[in-house]
Amino acid sequence: VDADDVQPSNINRQLPALHSTVGQSKTEIVGQRLLDINPDLTLHTVPRYMTEEDVPALLDSLLPAPQQGHRVFIVDAIDLVSCKVDLIKTAKERGIPIVSSLGTGNKRDAERLCLCDIKKTAGCPLARVVRKELRARGIEQLDVVYSPEEPMAAEQLEAPPPGRRSVPGSLVWVPACAGLLICQHVVMKLSEFRVK
Repeated sequence: VDADDVQPSNINRQLPALHSTVGQSKTEIVGQRLLDINPDLTLHTVPRYMTEEDVPALLDSLLPAPQQGHRVFIVDAIDLVSCKVDLIKTAKERGIPIVSSLGTGNKRDAERLCLCDIKKTAGCPLARVVRKELRARGIEQLDVVYSPEEPMAAEQLEAPPPGRRSVPGSLVWVPACAGLLICQHVVMKLSEFRVK
């Protein structure tokens, strides 16, 4: 679920972003790639943003009915706090496991990334805001990947999208490493693998 089209600033760090795909829908480009990897995949691409009103309906339409042995996990990589919080709240209400990505923009040291409960985050402006919003909704626990590194100031090479003050800069290895930590978390949880 993503309304974004590929932008030139995405090229250094996002799989669907190439000069040949600039201006194309991210969901369509990623969907084509995933189906090329696994043609048997059941895939639903939704080229729009989530809003508080449509989170429940989207989850109903995208997630299969519970079945014996069927596992579901949500990965939240939403940029906008209100949408992020709405998705987390709905997932928690439904008992769906969720992990959220926080604050990789304007960071340069991937070794500082952490996978932890949001209560243990420090030094991340996005984590602080999300933690406050979740607490106001009675949500105290959330698995997150974040970095306590102080963000750098990013040069603004393009106009920010509606509702944003700036476009954060990203170095290819920071969001990539955050994605790998999230992947590890989801696979370990779904497989119930225990690390000693």
